[in-house]
Amino acid sequence: MRPMRRIFRLALPAALALSVALTGCANDPDPGDVTAEWVHEEVIHGDTTLVRTLSGSVWGDTMILVPEVVIGELDGADPYVFGNVTSVDRDAQGRIWVADRQAGEVRVFGPDGDFLQVVGSRGDGPGEYQEPDFLRVTSSGEVVVRDQRGGRFVVFSTEGAYLRSWRLSGNFVTTAPFTLDAQDRIYNPDLRWGTDIADENRNVLVQIDMATGEALDTLSTPRAEASPAFVELRIEEGENRMISRSNVPFYPTGTASLTADGGTLIGLGSRYALQLERPDGSVLAIERAIEPVPVLPAEASAARSRIERGFRQQDAGWRWNGPEIPDVKPPFRWAGMGPDGSIWALRHTLGREVDNPDWDPEAPPAREQPRTIWEEDSVMDVFDADGRYLGPVRMPDGFTPQVEGVFTADEVLLRVAEPELGYHQVVRYRIAPRAEAERGG
Repeated sequence: MRPMRRIFRLALPAALALSVALTGCANDPDPGDVTAEWVHEEVIHGDTTLVRTLSGSVWGDTMILVPEVVIGELDGADPYVFGNVTSVDRDAQGRIWVADRQAGEVRVFGPDGDFLQVVGSRGDGPGEYQEPDFLRVTSSGEVVVRDQRGGRFVVFSTEGAYLRSWRLSGNFVTTAPFTLDAQDRIYNPDLRWGTDIADENRNVLVQIDMATGEALDTLSTPRAEASPAFVELRIEEGENRMISRSNVPFYPTGTASLTADGGTLIGLGSRYALQLERPDGSVLAIERAIEPVPVLPAEASAARSRIERGFRQQDAGWRWNGPEIPDVKPPFRWAGMGPDGSIWALRHTLGREVDNPDWDPEAPPAREQPRTIWEEDSVMDVFDADGRYLGPVRMPDGFTPQVEGVFTADEVLLRVAEPELGYHQVVRYRIAPRAEAERGG
């Protein structure tokens, strides 16, 4: 069967079409120009549909996040002062659920940001937890809270009533989130004990029945295109052996995650390619033409020096023993799916050198920090459930999408750090065109 190939151009509103006509020739599009009309190629082969963006975007603009609800104060009433927010979610009524691990509380706020209640309390009994580190609202209207310090999952109704709890399997403590499938089964990260640190099958997901807490299966964690490249420190003293590893910066490994419907989203590291494997066996492949982002020489040197400094504090004679840092960055750092089926990819962008806020000229050598650090703008590319490239969204700097956000094509719920003083806030944003903000609309 020959693949069916079609090339499309998406009609734009008249005002935006005029802008495109003034900025470039449609026959010679710049793949990075998101203000141009969306031009794409679609290839269908069996159960696989490939949607390749050649230029432009559906939104026709770089979108920004407009705060609509901001929760969190440096000095205010207790419910609005956060210690360490590790997870946020939203229920069907629009209420915002927040896990604060440092305060040891699960707090609920109304759609308008007003505090409603604390659900559960700190302790070891029914309906209690020690340090809630991650939570998710299920499709059946329950809220499941992971408490790794207390070694349990705790389940509440969205009205705040305690329902049930069960013990965590294993003793693996992780910052990685758990996921839920369409049947509200939990997939919690764990380790296969007794396996070597280099074993690709060491990381697993334990599938758990939400109704009973029973472990139903153990699955290998979805893997991306390639395993990470490491540099390694080994210290052996008699029978004692220590192994430390660090990923080689900017090495193209790709990303992989489960989706809410039980599928798998794979992001290739060597080129801009996403592959959504659905439970019914069909595949949506997404590609986008982009210009590679270079790793600047000073940026690579700083990244290498950071690793060398850490390892040489343990072994002064340690030398780099892994692959060299690449000359270009992978297309993206993370990819995931929102509850509306939208697909989000956190892009790598051009690095810039900035002052290090933690630099202390009087720090002892063991605590010495570099005077400057490198950072990137946080930009997410957004695709809809059919693979159409909607466009980029400028995100707050320094956020971690795996644990701190809920993303849809209309709005985003995030935990952010207030930039000047560093305290946590929970913010619900509306996604809006950059031009709207420039007009003050």
